[in-house]
Amino acid sequence: MFVMGVCDVPVISSVCDAVGEGAASLVAAPFDWLAQAMGAAAGWVFEAIWSVFDTTTLVDVTKPGYI
Repeated sequence: MFVMGVCDVPVISSVCDAVGEGAASLVAAPFDWLAQAMGAAAGWVFEAIWSVFDTTTLVDVTKPGYI
């Protein structure tokens, strides 16, 4: 897995050059947290929807109508 540093982003790289990577990382930390939280929430929603889909759409193909 490739992990990008905050100073690898093209727009932020000029800020890193001016203030240093430590300060830029401090500014970017809330956005990192927000991205991770949004990813986790999207994963949870997808799993919840899949669980509902899986439990409500079960077709019993062994019933006489299918045989």
